[in-house]
Amino acid sequence: MKYAEFPLKKTVNEGRVYEDSLSVEHFPRLKEAVYSVDSPIRFRVQGETNPLGQKEVKGNVAVDVSMVCQRCLEPFQTKFDLPIHWIPVKDESAHDLIGDDEALLLVEGDEINLLELLEDEVLLTLPLVPKHDLDEDCDGKDYLEKLKPQEEKKQPFAELAELLKK
Repeated sequence: MKYAEFPLKKTVNEGRVYEDSLSVEHFPRLKEAVYSVDSPIRFRVQGETNPLGQKEVKGNVAVDVSMVCQRCLEPFQTKFDLPIHWIPVKDESAHDLIGDDEALLLVEGDEINLLELLEDEVLLTLPLVPKHDLDEDCDGKDYLEKLKPQEEKKQPFAELAELLKK
């Protein structure tokens, strides 16, 4: 299937389901943004009509990537399994009718480039400063320990100053 010319209108009107696994070559911006892409990009999209009668696309996109930890400068692997929820609209005036919490998908024709949209979802989830979780082994944690506030050193004459105030 040509996901660069994805039939969005048919998908939402007919409730179609698409599920696939694609190589990183289809996602050049993601490949550039991370240290490595360690798995195929898996996705599932399904057209639906919600209880309010609005057409929407739901699904998920999943991928394993390696990024460089900004504490220790070593690569680490992380997994993303992101939900997708788009409401396709023809113009931005629908924003007032739908609400702020929904992800509007501005569509000009009957087809969209699904690959770009999936790639956007993953790119928006990448951390600005990738780093190991604190419970993982990271050489940069030693530096974090040094930054923790140390116990206040006792000042030998502090007690004397308190006595003089009385």
